[in-house]
Amino acid sequence: MTARPRELLHMDTVGPSRVRSVGGKWYVLVIMDEFSHWFWVHFMESKDEAFEFVHDLVLRLRNESGHAMRALRSDNGSEFKNDRFKDFCHSQGLEHQFLSPYVAQQNGVVERKNQTLVEMARMMLDEHRTPRKFWAEAINTAYYLSNPILNKTSYELRFGRQPKVSHLRGNLDKFEPRSSDGVFLGYPTHSRAYRVWLLDSGRIVGTCEVTFDETMHCTTPGFELAGDDEIGTTIFEDDEEDVSVSGDIAPAVAPEPAASLSEDDEGAPVHSRSTTWEQPPINPLVHAAWPTEDVWVLVEPPPHCNSIGTKWVSKNKQGEHRVVVRNKARLVAQGFCQKEGLDYEETFAPVARLEAIRILLAFAALKGFKLFQMDSTFLNGFIEEEVYVRQPLGFEHPKFPNRVFKLQKTLYGLKQAPRGWYERLRKFLVD
Repeated sequence: MTARPRELLHMDTVGPSRVRSVGGKWYVLVIMDEFSHWFWVHFMESKDEAFEFVHDLVLRLRNESGHAMRALRSDNGSEFKNDRFKDFCHSQGLEHQFLSPYVAQQNGVVERKNQTLVEMARMMLDEHRTPRKFWAEAINTAYYLSNPILNKTSYELRFGRQPKVSHLRGNLDKFEPRSSDGVFLGYPTHSRAYRVWLLDSGRIVGTCEVTFDETMHCTTPGFELAGDDEIGTTIFEDDEEDVSVSGDIAPAVAPEPAASLSEDDEGAPVHSRSTTWEQPPINPLVHAAWPTEDVWVLVEPPPHCNSIGTKWVSKNKQGEHRVVVRNKARLVAQGFCQKEGLDYEETFAPVARLEAIRILLAFAALKGFKLFQMDSTFLNGFIEEEVYVRQPLGFEHPKFPNRVFKLQKTLYGLKQAPRGWYERLRKFLVD
Protein backbone atom coordinates (compact mmCIF):
# COMPACT_ATOMS: atom_id res chain seq x y z
CA MET A 1 0.00 0.00 0.00
CA THR A 2 1.14 3.53 -0.75
CA ALA A 3 0.84 6.53 1.57
CA ARG A 4 0.59 9.34 -0.98
CA PRO A 5 -0.08 9.89 -4.68
CA ARG A 6 2.42 8.98 -7.39
CA GLU A 7 4.48 6.56 -5.30
CA LEU A 8 3.53 3.54 -7.41
CA LEU A 9 2.20 3.51 -10.98
CA HIS A 10 0.57 0.41 -12.47
CA MET A 11 0.93 -0.02 -16.25
CA ASP A 12 -0.74 -2.30 -18.77
CA THR A 13 -1.31 -2.41 -22.52
CA VAL A 14 -4.62 -3.36 -24.13
CA GLY A 15 -4.67 -4.61 -27.69
CA PRO A 16 -4.24 -4.99 -30.53
CA SER A 17 -7.70 -3.91 -31.56
CA ARG A 18 -9.41 -5.89 -34.29
CA VAL A 19 -10.22 -2.62 -36.05
CA ARG A 20 -7.84 0.27 -36.69
CA SER A 21 -9.08 3.48 -35.07
CA VAL A 22 -9.79 6.62 -37.09
CA GLY A 23 -6.47 7.96 -35.80
CA GLY A 24 -4.57 4.89 -36.96
CA LYS A 25 -4.11 3.36 -33.49
CA TRP A 26 -4.16 -0.31 -32.48
CA TYR A 27 -3.22 -0.29 -28.77
CA VAL A 28 -4.16 1.48 -25.53
CA LEU A 29 -1.67 2.09 -22.72
CA VAL A 30 -3.35 2.48 -19.31
CA ILE A 31 -1.40 3.80 -16.30
CA MET A 32 -2.93 4.09 -12.82
CA ASP A 33 -1.75 5.68 -9.58
CA GLU A 34 -2.27 3.14 -6.81
CA PHE A 35 -3.07 5.71 -4.10
CA SER A 36 -5.60 7.98 -5.83
CA HIS A 37 -6.67 5.57 -8.62
CA TRP A 38 -6.20 8.46 -11.03
CA PHE A 39 -5.27 7.02 -14.39
CA TRP A 40 -4.04 8.02 -17.83
CA VAL A 41 -4.66 6.48 -21.25
CA HIS A 42 -2.49 6.77 -24.35
CA PHE A 43 -3.35 5.37 -27.78
CA MET A 44 -0.50 3.81 -29.76
CA GLU A 45 0.13 2.54 -33.25
CA SER A 46 2.70 0.08 -31.89
CA LYS A 47 3.80 -1.04 -28.44
CA ASP A 48 7.18 0.64 -28.91
CA GLU A 49 5.51 4.01 -28.26
CA ALA A 50 4.84 3.09 -24.62
CA PHE A 51 8.28 4.15 -23.39
CA GLU A 52 8.06 7.73 -24.66
CA PHE A 53 4.72 8.31 -22.93
CA VAL A 54 5.86 6.76 -19.64
CA HIS A 55 9.12 8.72 -19.78
CA ASP A 56 7.34 12.06 -20.24
CA LEU A 57 4.65 11.21 -17.67
CA VAL A 58 7.11 10.29 -14.91
CA LEU A 59 9.10 13.50 -15.40
CA ARG A 60 5.95 15.63 -15.49
CA LEU A 61 4.50 14.08 -12.33
CA ARG A 62 7.79 14.54 -10.50
CA ASN A 63 7.79 18.24 -11.40
CA GLU A 64 4.14 18.63 -10.35
CA SER A 65 4.44 17.08 -6.91
CA GLY A 66 8.07 17.50 -5.96
CA HIS A 67 7.91 14.03 -4.38
CA ALA A 68 10.11 11.18 -5.48
CA MET A 69 8.32 8.41 -7.33
CA ARG A 70 9.11 5.00 -5.90
CA ALA A 71 8.20 2.30 -8.42
CA LEU A 72 6.55 1.20 -11.65
CA ARG A 73 4.68 -2.10 -11.95
CA SER A 74 3.91 -3.92 -15.20
CA ASP A 75 3.73 -7.35 -16.78
CA ASN A 76 6.61 -8.94 -18.67
CA GLY A 77 5.58 -7.60 -22.06
CA SER A 78 8.33 -6.55 -24.45
CA GLU A 79 7.08 -2.96 -24.40
CA PHE A 80 8.03 -2.75 -20.69
CA LYS A 81 10.85 -5.26 -20.25
CA ASN A 82 13.58 -3.74 -22.41
CA ASP A 83 16.84 -1.83 -22.12
CA ARG A 84 15.26 1.62 -22.49
CA PHE A 85 12.99 1.09 -19.49
CA LYS A 86 15.84 -0.47 -17.52
CA ASP A 87 18.18 2.47 -18.14
CA PHE A 88 15.47 5.06 -17.44
CA CYS A 89 14.41 3.48 -14.13
CA HIS A 90 18.05 3.21 -13.08
CA SER A 91 18.71 6.89 -13.86
CA GLN A 92 15.59 8.04 -12.00
CA GLY A 93 16.01 5.75 -9.00
CA LEU A 94 12.81 3.85 -9.79
CA GLU A 95 12.12 0.23 -8.96
CA HIS A 96 10.52 -1.57 -11.90
CA GLN A 97 8.37 -4.37 -10.48
CA PHE A 98 7.42 -7.19 -12.86
CA LEU A 99 4.49 -9.56 -12.37
CA SER A 100 4.90 -13.26 -11.96
CA PRO A 101 4.01 -15.00 -15.25
CA TYR A 102 0.27 -15.55 -15.69
CA VAL A 103 -0.56 -13.89 -12.34
CA ALA A 104 -2.42 -10.81 -13.58
CA GLN A 105 -4.05 -10.23 -10.17
CA GLN A 106 -0.75 -8.75 -8.98
CA ASN A 107 -1.60 -5.83 -11.25
CA GLY A 108 -5.31 -6.06 -10.51
CA VAL A 109 -6.14 -2.36 -10.18
CA VAL A 110 -5.15 -1.51 -13.74
CA GLU A 111 -6.47 -4.80 -15.16
CA ARG A 112 -9.89 -4.00 -13.70
CA LYS A 113 -9.72 -0.47 -15.07
CA ASN A 114 -8.98 -1.90 -18.53
CA GLN A 115 -12.11 -4.02 -18.34
CA THR A 116 -14.21 -1.07 -17.19
CA LEU A 117 -13.00 1.13 -20.05
CA VAL A 118 -13.61 -1.52 -22.70
CA GLU A 119 -17.07 -2.37 -21.35
CA MET A 120 -18.07 1.30 -21.31
CA ALA A 121 -16.74 1.73 -24.85
CA ARG A 122 -18.60 -1.35 -26.07
CA MET A 123 -21.82 -0.04 -24.53
CA MET A 124 -21.44 3.33 -26.28
CA LEU A 125 -20.75 1.72 -29.66
CA ASP A 126 -23.59 -0.77 -29.28
CA GLU A 127 -26.18 1.69 -27.95
CA HIS A 128 -25.91 4.03 -30.93
CA ARG A 129 -24.79 1.50 -33.56
CA THR A 130 -21.56 3.44 -34.06
CA PRO A 131 -18.90 2.09 -36.46
CA ARG A 132 -16.20 0.07 -34.72
CA LYS A 133 -13.46 2.37 -36.02
CA PHE A 134 -14.50 4.85 -33.31
CA TRP A 135 -13.46 2.51 -30.47
CA ALA A 136 -10.64 4.87 -29.44
CA GLU A 137 -13.05 7.81 -29.20
CA ALA A 138 -15.36 5.71 -27.02
CA ILE A 139 -12.52 4.67 -24.70
CA ASN A 140 -11.28 8.26 -24.53
CA THR A 141 -14.76 9.44 -23.49
CA ALA A 142 -14.95 6.66 -20.87
CA TYR A 143 -11.53 7.76 -19.58
CA TYR A 144 -12.61 11.41 -19.41
CA LEU A 145 -15.77 10.59 -17.45
CA SER A 146 -14.33 7.90 -15.17
CA ASN A 147 -11.70 9.98 -13.40
CA PRO A 148 -14.07 12.59 -11.87
CA ILE A 149 -16.77 10.29 -10.37
CA LEU A 150 -17.70 8.57 -7.08
CA ASN A 151 -17.38 9.93 -3.51
CA LYS A 152 -13.99 11.67 -3.08
CA THR A 153 -12.81 11.43 -6.62
CA SER A 154 -9.42 10.56 -8.02
CA TYR A 155 -9.30 14.13 -9.31
CA GLU A 156 -9.64 15.50 -5.75
CA LEU A 157 -6.99 13.13 -4.40
CA ARG A 158 -4.57 14.25 -7.07
CA PHE A 159 -5.25 18.00 -7.34
CA GLY A 160 -6.83 18.73 -3.93
CA ARG A 161 -9.96 20.35 -5.40
CA GLN A 162 -13.27 19.22 -6.87
CA PRO A 163 -13.48 18.87 -10.65
CA LYS A 164 -15.56 21.36 -12.62
CA VAL A 165 -18.30 19.62 -14.58
CA SER A 166 -20.32 22.60 -15.75
CA HIS A 167 -19.04 22.14 -19.30
CA LEU A 168 -20.30 18.55 -19.60
CA ARG A 169 -23.21 18.14 -21.97
CA GLY A 170 -26.48 18.33 -20.09
CA ASN A 171 -29.11 21.07 -19.93
CA LEU A 172 -27.56 23.30 -22.58
CA ASP A 173 -29.38 26.15 -24.27
CA LYS A 174 -30.31 25.70 -27.92
CA PHE A 175 -28.17 27.66 -30.38
CA GLU A 176 -28.78 28.79 -33.91
CA PRO A 177 -29.17 26.07 -36.59
CA ARG A 178 -25.89 24.25 -37.11
CA SER A 179 -23.97 24.67 -40.31
CA SER A 180 -22.84 21.05 -40.55
CA ASP A 181 -24.28 17.77 -39.27
CA GLY A 182 -22.04 15.84 -36.92
CA VAL A 183 -21.93 13.08 -34.33
CA PHE A 184 -20.93 13.69 -30.70
CA LEU A 185 -17.97 11.45 -29.78
CA GLY A 186 -16.77 12.67 -26.39
CA TYR A 187 -14.66 15.33 -24.71
CA PRO A 188 -11.12 16.55 -25.46
CA THR A 189 -8.65 16.15 -22.60
CA HIS A 190 -7.15 19.63 -22.52
CA SER A 191 -10.07 21.93 -23.38
CA ARG A 192 -13.71 22.41 -22.43
CA ALA A 193 -15.35 21.53 -25.69
CA TYR A 194 -16.89 18.59 -27.54
CA ARG A 195 -15.30 16.17 -29.97
CA VAL A 196 -17.53 15.98 -33.03
CA TRP A 197 -17.29 13.84 -36.16
CA LEU A 198 -18.39 15.94 -39.15
CA LEU A 199 -20.41 13.76 -41.51
CA ASP A 200 -19.76 15.81 -44.64
CA SER A 201 -15.96 15.91 -44.38
CA GLY A 202 -15.26 12.92 -42.13
CA ARG A 203 -13.04 15.08 -39.89
CA ILE A 204 -13.04 14.98 -36.08
CA VAL A 205 -12.97 18.47 -34.56
CA GLY A 206 -13.13 19.99 -31.10
CA THR A 207 -15.75 22.72 -30.77
CA CYS A 208 -18.09 24.29 -28.25
CA GLU A 209 -20.46 25.74 -30.88
CA VAL A 210 -22.77 22.74 -30.91
CA THR A 211 -26.53 22.25 -30.79
CA PHE A 212 -27.57 18.77 -29.69
CA ASP A 213 -30.63 17.05 -31.11
CA GLU A 214 -31.79 14.99 -28.12
CA THR A 215 -34.77 13.50 -29.99
CA MET A 216 -32.79 11.03 -32.08
CA HIS A 217 -29.94 8.56 -31.79
CA CYS A 218 -26.76 9.09 -33.72
CA THR A 219 -27.56 6.48 -36.38
CA THR A 220 -27.88 8.39 -39.65
CA PRO A 221 -27.68 7.53 -43.37
CA GLY A 222 -24.10 8.81 -43.28
CA PHE A 223 -23.03 5.99 -40.97
CA GLU A 224 -21.37 2.79 -42.08
CA LEU A 225 -23.04 0.62 -39.48
CA ALA A 226 -21.26 -2.26 -37.85
CA GLY A 227 -22.73 -5.62 -38.72
CA ASP A 228 -24.84 -7.55 -36.26
CA ASP A 229 -22.09 -10.11 -35.95
CA GLU A 230 -19.73 -7.41 -34.69
CA ILE A 231 -21.94 -5.79 -32.08
CA GLY A 232 -21.23 -7.02 -28.56
CA THR A 233 -18.10 -8.96 -29.54
CA THR A 234 -14.63 -8.47 -28.11
CA ILE A 235 -13.02 -5.23 -29.26
CA PHE A 236 -9.43 -6.27 -28.60
CA GLU A 237 -7.32 -9.31 -29.26
CA ASP A 238 -5.86 -10.72 -26.05
CA ASP A 239 -2.12 -10.97 -25.48
CA GLU A 240 -0.93 -14.42 -24.50
CA GLU A 241 -0.19 -13.38 -20.93
CA ASP A 242 -2.69 -10.56 -20.47
CA VAL A 243 -6.01 -11.12 -18.78
CA SER A 244 -8.99 -10.61 -21.06
CA VAL A 245 -10.51 -7.16 -20.67
CA SER A 246 -13.93 -8.03 -21.99
CA GLY A 247 -16.62 -10.49 -21.10
CA ASP A 248 -20.11 -11.54 -22.03
CA ILE A 249 -22.90 -9.90 -20.13
CA ALA A 250 -25.61 -12.29 -19.04
CA PRO A 251 -28.95 -11.27 -20.52
CA ALA A 252 -31.47 -9.96 -18.02
CA VAL A 253 -34.53 -12.13 -17.52
CA ALA A 254 -37.77 -10.19 -17.37
CA PRO A 255 -40.46 -11.42 -14.94
CA GLU A 256 -43.34 -13.29 -16.53
CA PRO A 257 -46.64 -12.27 -14.87
CA ALA A 258 -49.75 -14.40 -15.18
CA ALA A 259 -51.33 -11.74 -17.36
CA SER A 260 -48.63 -11.76 -20.05
CA LEU A 261 -49.29 -13.22 -23.46
CA SER A 262 -48.40 -16.86 -24.08
CA GLU A 263 -45.38 -17.88 -26.13
CA ASP A 264 -47.74 -19.90 -28.34
CA ASP A 265 -49.92 -16.91 -29.16
CA GLU A 266 -49.64 -16.09 -32.86
CA GLY A 267 -52.58 -13.72 -32.99
CA ALA A 268 -50.44 -10.58 -32.84
CA PRO A 269 -47.73 -9.91 -35.43
CA VAL A 270 -44.23 -9.05 -34.27
CA HIS A 271 -43.55 -5.38 -34.93
CA SER A 272 -40.07 -3.91 -35.11
CA ARG A 273 -41.22 -0.60 -33.65
CA SER A 274 -43.28 0.51 -30.70
CA THR A 275 -46.89 -0.41 -31.34
CA THR A 276 -50.11 0.27 -29.45
CA TRP A 277 -53.05 -2.10 -29.76
CA GLU A 278 -56.50 -0.73 -29.11
CA GLN A 279 -57.51 -4.23 -28.03
CA PRO A 280 -55.05 -7.04 -27.32
CA PRO A 281 -55.66 -10.38 -29.03
CA ILE A 282 -57.78 -12.73 -26.93
CA ASN A 283 -55.85 -15.90 -26.20
CA PRO A 284 -57.79 -18.81 -24.64
CA LEU A 285 -54.61 -20.07 -22.95
CA VAL A 286 -54.11 -16.79 -21.15
CA HIS A 287 -57.78 -16.51 -20.24
CA ALA A 288 -57.61 -19.93 -18.63
CA ALA A 289 -54.36 -19.16 -16.80
CA TRP A 290 -55.77 -16.54 -14.45
CA PRO A 291 -58.05 -18.91 -12.47
CA THR A 292 -55.21 -21.43 -12.07
CA GLU A 293 -52.97 -18.71 -10.65
CA ASP A 294 -55.71 -17.88 -8.15
CA VAL A 295 -55.16 -14.16 -8.65
CA TRP A 296 -58.82 -13.16 -8.48
CA VAL A 297 -62.43 -14.35 -8.47
CA LEU A 298 -65.34 -12.91 -10.46
CA VAL A 299 -68.02 -11.46 -8.13
CA GLU A 300 -70.92 -9.05 -8.14
CA PRO A 301 -69.72 -5.56 -7.24
CA PRO A 302 -70.58 -4.73 -3.59
CA PRO A 303 -72.50 -1.50 -2.93
CA HIS A 304 -70.32 1.61 -3.01
CA CYS A 305 -67.17 -0.40 -3.83
CA ASN A 306 -64.24 1.37 -5.44
CA SER A 307 -63.53 -0.73 -8.52
CA ILE A 308 -60.08 0.02 -9.90
CA GLY A 309 -59.43 0.14 -13.60
CA THR A 310 -56.84 -1.91 -15.44
CA LYS A 311 -54.65 -1.17 -18.40
CA TRP A 312 -52.74 -3.17 -20.96
CA VAL A 313 -49.06 -2.21 -21.21
CA SER A 314 -47.46 -3.34 -24.46
CA LYS A 315 -43.75 -4.00 -24.78
CA ASN A 316 -41.45 -5.04 -27.59
CA LYS A 317 -38.98 -7.68 -26.43
CA GLN A 318 -35.60 -7.45 -28.17
CA GLY A 319 -33.18 -10.25 -28.82
CA GLU A 320 -29.41 -10.39 -28.55
CA HIS A 321 -28.88 -8.10 -31.54
CA ARG A 322 -31.50 -5.51 -30.53
CA VAL A 323 -34.05 -6.91 -32.99
CA VAL A 324 -37.65 -7.26 -31.83
CA VAL A 325 -38.44 -10.95 -31.43
CA ARG A 326 -41.69 -10.78 -29.49
CA ASN A 327 -44.53 -8.41 -28.62
CA LYS A 328 -45.78 -8.71 -25.03
CA ALA A 329 -48.75 -7.30 -23.18
CA ARG A 330 -48.93 -6.98 -19.39
CA LEU A 331 -52.02 -6.18 -17.36
CA VAL A 332 -51.51 -3.60 -14.60
CA ALA A 333 -53.88 -2.09 -12.07
CA GLN A 334 -54.39 1.66 -12.03
CA GLY A 335 -53.14 2.08 -8.48
CA PHE A 336 -53.46 5.86 -8.59
CA CYS A 337 -57.24 5.32 -8.26
CA GLN A 338 -56.88 3.54 -4.91
CA LYS A 339 -58.13 5.26 -1.77
CA GLU A 340 -56.02 5.14 1.37
CA GLY A 341 -57.79 3.47 4.27
CA LEU A 342 -60.20 1.71 1.93
CA ASP A 343 -58.09 -0.06 -0.68
CA TYR A 344 -54.77 -0.10 1.14
CA GLU A 345 -53.14 0.60 4.51
CA GLU A 346 -49.38 0.01 4.79
CA THR A 347 -47.26 0.20 1.65
CA PHE A 348 -43.69 0.14 2.96
CA ALA A 349 -41.48 -2.77 1.90
CA PRO A 350 -37.75 -2.89 2.74
CA VAL A 351 -35.25 -3.23 -0.06
CA ALA A 352 -31.79 -4.75 0.27
CA ARG A 353 -28.99 -2.19 0.12
CA LEU A 354 -26.26 -2.67 -2.43
CA GLU A 355 -23.73 -3.12 0.39
CA ALA A 356 -25.72 -6.05 1.79
CA ILE A 357 -25.86 -7.71 -1.63
CA ARG A 358 -22.12 -7.31 -2.04
CA ILE A 359 -21.48 -8.84 1.39
CA LEU A 360 -23.75 -11.76 0.49
CA LEU A 361 -21.92 -12.34 -2.80
CA ALA A 362 -18.52 -12.12 -1.11
CA PHE A 363 -19.56 -14.55 1.64
CA ALA A 364 -20.99 -16.98 -0.91
CA ALA A 365 -17.78 -16.83 -2.94
CA LEU A 366 -15.69 -17.40 0.20
CA LYS A 367 -17.73 -20.41 1.31
CA GLY A 368 -18.36 -21.77 -2.17
CA PHE A 369 -22.13 -21.45 -1.81
CA LYS A 370 -24.41 -21.59 -4.81
CA LEU A 371 -26.65 -18.54 -5.30
CA PHE A 372 -29.93 -18.44 -7.21
CA GLN A 373 -31.48 -15.29 -8.65
CA MET A 374 -35.28 -15.32 -8.69
CA ASP A 375 -37.86 -12.78 -9.80
CA SER A 376 -40.07 -11.61 -6.95
CA THR A 377 -43.17 -11.24 -9.20
CA PHE A 378 -45.80 -9.27 -7.31
CA LEU A 379 -48.45 -11.72 -8.53
CA ASN A 380 -47.33 -14.12 -5.79
CA GLY A 381 -47.94 -11.70 -2.94
CA PHE A 382 -51.02 -12.08 -0.75
CA ILE A 383 -53.38 -9.17 -0.23
CA GLU A 384 -55.14 -8.38 3.06
CA GLU A 385 -57.55 -5.63 1.97
CA GLU A 386 -60.63 -6.12 -0.19
CA VAL A 387 -59.65 -4.73 -3.57
CA TYR A 388 -61.82 -4.92 -6.67
CA VAL A 389 -60.69 -4.34 -10.25
CA ARG A 390 -62.72 -4.05 -13.40
CA GLN A 391 -62.48 -6.80 -15.98
CA PRO A 392 -59.55 -6.19 -18.33
CA LEU A 393 -60.17 -4.96 -21.83
CA GLY A 394 -60.57 -7.87 -24.22
CA PHE A 395 -61.23 -10.41 -21.47
CA GLU A 396 -64.75 -9.54 -20.30
CA HIS A 397 -66.84 -12.53 -19.29
CA PRO A 398 -69.43 -13.11 -22.03
CA LYS A 399 -72.23 -13.85 -19.52
CA PHE A 400 -71.26 -11.44 -16.73
CA PRO A 401 -69.68 -8.37 -18.36
CA ASN A 402 -70.68 -6.07 -15.45
CA ARG A 403 -69.07 -8.10 -12.70
CA VAL A 404 -65.73 -7.21 -11.13
CA PHE A 405 -62.75 -9.21 -9.99
CA LYS A 406 -62.00 -9.49 -6.28
CA LEU A 407 -58.24 -9.80 -5.88
CA GLN A 408 -56.81 -12.64 -3.82
CA LYS A 409 -53.23 -11.79 -4.71
CA THR A 410 -51.51 -8.54 -5.49
CA LEU A 411 -51.40 -7.22 -9.03
CA TYR A 412 -48.82 -5.05 -10.76
CA GLY A 413 -49.58 -1.39 -10.14
CA LEU A 414 -51.21 -1.74 -6.71
CA LYS A 415 -49.72 0.41 -3.98
CA GLN A 416 -49.45 -2.53 -1.58
CA ALA A 417 -47.98 -4.94 -4.15
CA PRO A 418 -44.35 -4.68 -2.92
CA ARG A 419 -45.40 -5.07 0.71
CA GLY A 420 -47.62 -8.06 -0.11
CA TRP A 421 -44.72 -9.94 -1.63
CA TYR A 422 -42.40 -8.98 1.25
CA GLU A 423 -44.89 -10.18 3.87
CA ARG A 424 -45.29 -13.53 2.14
CA LEU A 425 -41.54 -13.99 1.88
CA ARG A 426 -41.01 -12.91 5.51
CA LYS A 427 -43.60 -15.36 6.84
CA PHE A 428 -42.08 -18.18 4.81
CA LEU A 429 -38.57 -17.48 6.11
CA VAL A 430 -39.59 -16.88 9.73
CA ASP A 431 -42.21 -19.60 10.14
